[in-house]
Amino acid sequence: MALWGKGDARWIVEEREDAKNVNNWHWSEVDASGPSKKFFKEKFLELGETGTEGSVRISEVTKCDGEASVNNRKGKVIYFFEWSIELKWCGKTATSNDNITGKIIIENISEENTEEEIDISTRQTKNGAEHTKLHQTVKTNLSQSAVRLWVNTIKYLQVQHGKQVIL
Repeated sequence: MALWGKGDARWIVEEREDAKNVNNWHWSEVDASGPSKKFFKEKFLELGETGTEGSVRISEVTKCDGEASVNNRKGKVIYFFEWSIELKWCGKTATSNDNITGKIIIENISEENTEEEIDISTRQTKNGAEHTKLHQTVKTNLSQSAVRLWVNTIKYLQVQHGKQVIL
């Protein structure tokens, strides 16, 4: 350690009266919650699946609660997020023209979860043979599309918000 006043002139960290976080070295944070909600609402509404039983799509994002932030700690970018999302799906079977609806619930998603650990539950609004057929399509196909979209969240945070915290 250098003696006080005899250090390298390039050193910019000294006793600072303004307590400035020079070049965001110690810690900086960007709140990405609002843009992330907008991202989810746009991307989830693009999801849809067509199978032999019929076609289903996400018709509405009914709940999107949580937060996301991008942090920089001593040059390392860290992503934090935790979300609970509820989606409404609708569809029609190949043999019926009835509008069939239900919900997809994705609870407690965070950066700590792997793709296999994401907890998704699906529900159908009414019971019946046609409803059950489409519900199976939702469980096997549409919910997996939702998981794949979720995996892209880190990429979205890196591209859109990671640049804001890097020097």
